[in-house]
Amino acid sequence: MRRADKPRVTLVIAGDLTHKGKTETGQKLGIPDMTTAAWQKVMSPDPRLGLFAAADELAGKLAAGLLPPERALVAPQLIFNQRLDGWVTFVLTALLWFVILDTLRVCVRRVRGLPLRAGSEAPYQASRLQGAMAGSGA
Repeated sequence: MRRADKPRVTLVIAGDLTHKGKTETGQKLGIPDMTTAAWQKVMSPDPRLGLFAAADELAGKLAAGLLPPERALVAPQLIFNQRLDGWVTFVLTALLWFVILDTLRVCVRRVRGLPLRAGSEAPYQASRLQGAMAGSGA
């Protein structure tokens, strides 16, 4: 398993164990490490690390005419892509924290014995597809 997959899997396991009433998991989520890395990737002032810093540096070189002609042709697309990557990383990190906080909210309600929303799944119904397929000769 890749290191990047570990926090997501751990969060699902922690939420599932809490749902089953097993709150003594002692889990270490690793979410702060992932969030810190994402924040550094987006906001670092070092152009070798930060997406916005790299885009700004490349835009400055393009404006000053310091890029060779072949790099100057692709520079606008690279600048756009780096800025897009920065915003996507920011939005996905915010979404991750929304899910984490909502999971913690549900876990706290479960541990305190407070009511939880009822599931919205429909009850199980046996499929009628097998019977229809057998009767049609297929």
